[in-house]
Amino acid sequence: MIEIFKFKGPIFKAIILLVLLTLAVGSVLILKDATPQKLILFLRDKTVEIEDSVDLANIMKIISTMEKKPSAEFHEYADKGIFIYNKIKKQRFMLEDGFVHLGGETYYGIYEASCIRDILNKYIYDKKFVVEKIQNSSRILLKAEDLKQYVELSDSQRSELVKCLESAFIEYEEIVGPKWGDYPDYVIEAYTQNPDNKKIVLCILNPEMMLETNGGFNVYVTDSHIWDFVSSIIPATESEENDVRYLFKADKVFVIESEKYTKDYSYAKTIFIRSLYDAEPSKKEEIINNNENEKLILKFTINGDSKIVEVYENGYIYNGICYKKTGILEQMKRIMSVP
Repeated sequence: MIEIFKFKGPIFKAIILLVLLTLAVGSVLILKDATPQKLILFLRDKTVEIEDSVDLANIMKIISTMEKKPSAEFHEYADKGIFIYNKIKKQRFMLEDGFVHLGGETYYGIYEASCIRDILNKYIYDKKFVVEKIQNSSRILLKAEDLKQYVELSDSQRSELVKCLESAFIEYEEIVGPKWGDYPDYVIEAYTQNPDNKKIVLCILNPEMMLETNGGFNVYVTDSHIWDFVSSIIPATESEENDVRYLFKADKVFVIESEKYTKDYSYAKTIFIRSLYDAEPSKKEEIINNNENEKLILKFTINGDSKIVEVYENGYIYNGICYKKTGILEQMKRIMSVP
């Protein structure tokens, strides 16, 4: 090759160099240019086919940006499938945390693999996935966690729930960040007789969103059909004013750390209130450590009025009553640290 470069002009040299680069990274170039017609995923309990050309092209483009690694054995729990390009060309595909196996090559990239996972999830955990899990259950519990109420659905109620899910708008959504259910924190637990998959949990976060925790943490946007159904079985009753659950009526929550510093923490309202649960009536001297000024003041605004919760190291004061709960001040500070 040295002799060829020695006696030929610069254009010829450039052509030869391009050929060598193409041979060296040919697999990557193929990934960039070739879009499969279909991806078939072979999952534990079903087969999923993806034919959307945009999603398929995006998967291949993401793989092309990943770092090539020596071929490695994938774990049994890896998602497995086949890319189909035409009647002849097929490529084996596997995905697990941070790694993609395509054909005979292995690629690495934690962020990239998670992006591919997000694309696949909307096909794996679609509306049909939710409905089938409920249909195949042998026992369903409906819980309202804030009310500490639990109901086992009858056969007729289970049928109604399936019909409700079938008629409701349910669509997988890529949403990040913490998810807290609105009062009274409805949860559906559906148990199956399959030893490998004993339970599916649907957290009905609010009338427009639910969370499924069996396949991961999969968020769905929905309509009010499901919320209306569960609230007809366990109504969201209002609490008395001396009960901290009364604070769920608040539309705004402010944290007052000093006379000069107040911040809106309305997004954390539900988790603030639930942190006040399981406290026992106590005396003020039992909840304050050495410094009475070391506290947080939570201000809940309800229909223009304010309700104050003074939080100390080991308890809080609400409606003039002291409650003991060890470490509550530190717990509140941790909540505030989550954006």
